[in-house]
Order: sequence, then structure tokens, then C-alpha cells
Amino acid sequence: MKSRQAHARETCEGIGAVLQKGYRVVVTHGNGPQVGEALLRSERAQGAGAPQHLDVCGAETEGRWATCCSKRWTTRCMKRNAAEVVSLITQVIVDADDPAFLRPDKPIGPFYQREEAEQRRDQFGWKVVEDAGRGWRRVVASPHPRRIYEIEAIRACLDAGFVVIAAGGGGIPVVRRAGRLRGSEAVIDKDAARRCWRGI
Repeated sequence: MKSRQAHARETCEGIGAVLQKGYRVVVTHGNGPQVGEALLRSERAQGAGAPQHLDVCGAETEGRWATCCSKRWTTRCMKRNAAEVVSLITQVIVDADDPAFLRPDKPIGPFYQREEAEQRRDQFGWKVVEDAGRGWRRVVASPHPRRIYEIEAIRACLDAGFVVIAAGGGGIPVVRRAGRLRGSEAVIDKDAARRCWRGI
């Protein structure tokens, strides 16, 4: 199995080839396994307490992958005088009344025995389901992405000639409440988030 560094190296070589053709580049990535790891670490650290919110786990995994890729790309820049990279932790606005919040169906995190899953359901208010005969898992909403909150910052970075790493895992889902952005216990499908990039 390739290391995270090896994947980052291959990614950077691919980015370089695209840049040479004159394109502007935004790099995004999945984060499903990494969010699962973050949730497990959070559970172990908290003991009987509630694990971290999903928006925090999303931000953590965005930052970890972007840091790894940025270091690799910076090394490449120093050798080849290429475009520099900037990483943006990215929030994606979703509707608070999206029907997905009423029907959470996206499995996340580890598998549990039924009794353990039901204990977490009762303690933390999770919805849990049996998953393909392999055990029980937490499920959360996957609402429709409406807009990347930092889209203008991303556009400005591209106009300035940077390679941009943004919207990892589809971005951090946030809702507007009382004039403020608030993190949401949900995940965004990274493929569904692609339509938010139109016009960039």
C-alpha cells in the first residue's frame, strides 16, 4: 500500500503536467477514511464523552492532507520554479431544511456490535443502521451543497497564479442560523460539490 507521501508526490507530478498546458488548478480530494480515523481518535480521547463534531473532523482532515501535499509541492517549486500552492479550509453552505437531515443515510466511522451501536445511539442521539452484514454504523445526512463560502478567495488565489487546495471531502457543511455560519453534523458528497465550482 502506498504511503500518503507517495500519493502526494504522484499528485504533484500530475498537477505540474496540467499547469504546463496553461490551465489554472484547484485540487480537491476525498476524506472518508481520514474522517473515520479522526472520529476514532476523538472517541478514544474523550472516553465516555461525545466525540468531536463532524465539521471539526472535516476541517482537521482537510488541513492534514493539504499540509502533506503543500510540503511536497513546495519542494517541487523550489526545484523547478513552478507556481506556489495555497491551502484553504473550505466551508460549503447547505440548507438547514434540506430533506437529507430528516433521512440520514451516509455511513461514517467504524463498525460496532449492535449493543455498542445502540448505546451510542441512546447516549449521543446518533442514528445507527446495520451495514451490509459487517456490523452497525452511524449514519448522517448528506445535504445538497449550495455554495462554497470561500469561492471569491479561491478565485483571487487562482487569478494571482497560485495552485489552490480546497474543498477536501466536499468541504465542511455549514448552515446559516441567526446571521451566523454554524457547523453541521453532516457530510457533503464531493462529486455533488462539483457543481459549486461552475464559473470559477
